[in-house]
Amino acid sequence: MTSERQPNNWFTALAWLIMIILAWLLWRPAGAVIAIFALGNLRKVVIANSLAWEAPRYAAGFGYCVGCATALLIQLLARFAFASLWARLGLTVFGLAPILYMGYGIARHPSQTNLADSYRLIAEGSALVSYIVVSIVILGLILIIR
Repeated sequence: MTSERQPNNWFTALAWLIMIILAWLLWRPAGAVIAIFALGNLRKVVIANSLAWEAPRYAAGFGYCVGCATALLIQLLARFAFASLWARLGLTVFGLAPILYMGYGIARHPSQTNLADSYRLIAEGSALVSYIVVSIVILGLILIIR
């Protein structure tokens, strides 16, 4: 029987970073899209920490931080990767994928979830709300400034 070892988290992050940099150097929009795929690894962080949160407010706070940071990062990537406002909007909508993936596979009915799953749903919901709000504010400011 062979034991399958999981790759080290630092090794995984380094591999994603190298892929993002190479794609960014070849074609900036591809680098931006690969960076969004790399953000899907946030799910591992949420799963690993969901049992450590003592109250729903900690899960919500984590979700707000993740949503705001993700929105800022994606808007920054969009700023340097695309000239068109429509392309930026498309990348913003595509950026919802890593946020929604945080809670993927969890039953939505409260009677079917345990405490850790409930906290993951809270984190996902607050991340989604903060991502949408920050993205709207940034895109709105871009429209006003133009």
